[in-house]
Amino acid sequence: MEEKYKIKTKSNRPVRVLDAVKEADKGDPASQVYVSICYRVGFSVRRNIEKAVKYAKMASDSGHPHGHMELAFMYEFGDGVPKDLKEAFRLYMLAAENGEAIGMSAVGNCYLEGTGVEKDIDKAIKWYEKSLQRGYGGSGYSLGKLYEEGVEVPKNIGEAYRYYVLASELDDRNAKEALKRLNKELNIKIN
Repeated sequence: MEEKYKIKTKSNRPVRVLDAVKEADKGDPASQVYVSICYRVGFSVRRNIEKAVKYAKMASDSGHPHGHMELAFMYEFGDGVPKDLKEAFRLYMLAAENGEAIGMSAVGNCYLEGTGVEKDIDKAIKWYEKSLQRGYGGSGYSLGKLYEEGVEVPKNIGEAYRYYVLASELDDRNAKEALKRLNKELNIKIN
């Protein structure tokens, strides 16, 4: 199977997946993450979940935050490994503690839903806030939705709107749609 898609690495040079496999096998954690994702989704290579797990574990074992994320995803959904929500949470937390904004959001999701950890809305909000401060708009959308729905926290359209604005400024598509909908419902006209 010929590969057509190329990525850019730290050196800003395009890399084919098979070239990335060579770097991954030499111990490069970023290449291990990339190769794991490619094998997991069948991107430019034939899907091979065993290889995906192998490279995700290598990257995670090296301490790479994206390696933790990739492996956590596999445990959360039982993709190539037995489903283990506690292990997924542990790995998401490792990524979050290493500054990974999407990992922080994933930890927030786990606390919100009680996935692999006891449900705790205050901790969910704390992790969403940290993630948003690190620039991940998806967390702002999650916070906005939380306040708009008012199920887990008191309903507060003003707070919902504020979080949707923050997330929209970070180019979150869901937040932009939520703002359009709220603006229409509240009859707010924006230039």
